Amino acid sequence: MMLSRWLEPTILYFTCILFSPAALATDATCSLSASPFLISMGNCTLLANNNYPDGVDSWGVQVGIALPPQYLCVVPSTVVNNTAVMSTEVCQNDNSSTLDQCISRRGGEFNDNGAGSFNASSPQVALAPDPVWNSFNPPFTNAGYTNIEFSADISLSNFPIAIVLNAENSSES
Repeated sequence: MMLSRWLEPTILYFTCILFSPAALATDATCSLSASPFLISMGNCTLLANNNYPDGVDSWGVQVGIALPPQYLCVVPSTVVNNTAVMSTEVCQNDNSSTLDQCISRRGGEFNDNGAGSFNASSPQVALAPDPVWNSFNPPFTNAGYTNIEFSADISLSNFPIAIVLNAENSSES
């Protein structure tokens, strides 16, 4: 169909932009050779484990971050310029809910100290400028590069992420 020939490069371009904010910040070019993929959002349950003795019931899509993977429920943002991942400090600093409620609202927590494949970097190097985030939360102070696994056959390596230590005005990663 004529329409699908037009839409395919457009969808691919927007996929490239959405998942490559660092490319935008550095004027790097994004290859359009990758195929777009569909992310199905819905109820997201993380089974009970060492990190979550009671499990996590949230919303979004389950992803594995770092290697070995730490599983979180995440949602895409149309507001911020970076992939912001809630750290374990977020719920330690939350006085508005119980620990289980906070973990569920955040979709889980990421422990960058326990992530073997997380390479810490300064936010100024790893991240795009994010004035909108800074308008409703403290600026990012921790960042780095790691793997993100959407499924067994869809993963991103050396992907820049912001580690959120305090996010009273935000919910999920």
